[in-house]
Amino acid sequence: MSAPFLEIKDLTVQFGAITALHSINLVINESETIGLIGSNGAGKTTLTKCVVGALPTQLGSIVIDGKPVAFSGPGAARLAGIECVFQTQALVDDLSVVQNIFLGREICGFLGCMSAREMRSEAKALFARLGIPEELLDRELRYCSGGERQIVALSKAFYFQARLLFLDEPLTALSIQKKHAVLELLKKLKSEHQSTIVMISHDLAETYALCDRFVIMNRGTIVRDVLKSAISYAELEDFMRGI
Repeated sequence: MSAPFLEIKDLTVQFGAITALHSINLVINESETIGLIGSNGAGKTTLTKCVVGALPTQLGSIVIDGKPVAFSGPGAARLAGIECVFQTQALVDDLSVVQNIFLGREICGFLGCMSAREMRSEAKALFARLGIPEELLDRELRYCSGGERQIVALSKAFYFQARLLFLDEPLTALSIQKKHAVLELLKKLKSEHQSTIVMISHDLAETYALCDRFVIMNRGTIVRDVLKSAISYAELEDFMRGI
């Protein structure tokens, strides 16, 4: 039997006297859509930051494809195919959409110089494939709406074929039209790249509709890990009210 894509083993994180994560054990398989849910302070963001290399693992380990890893930062995690779209997205307002898509992973040509023409050509083909208007490509990010910024971040994950994508409140404050566009991008990520998606959201109804497994956290621990087929929405609501 092959090893799962990612395993978290006995992960503990402390900030001074506060234990943010306590002995977390979690298996993430390929091509899953997982809802990571819990109240503020439950440990969802801390767990995510550990997996994507934004926080060091203090105790415990993270294993990918059967091999322990210790990412030096988010860049190292991206090289392993792990991306995260936080609410405060790692995008730069002063740069164009094209420049943001390739930020940190620019295409270089002769003598190692960045090839703006090739990057735009690649981004144009990507947007055509995803059904995103080409007019967005040269726009500075500061002039993009919240939904457009989310689309840029997801397009970046799509281009670099993320194996595991963490989404922090991906649909918050988006218009119905932009929500639809984001959901279509997520479907394409799963269908074309078999990406695993972990969605962090306070909207239980949206999470239940989109995910096929739920990992519920409370006070730095996982209190339940359940498949959608084993729990109704009403039961999930009742459980969340009780913690």
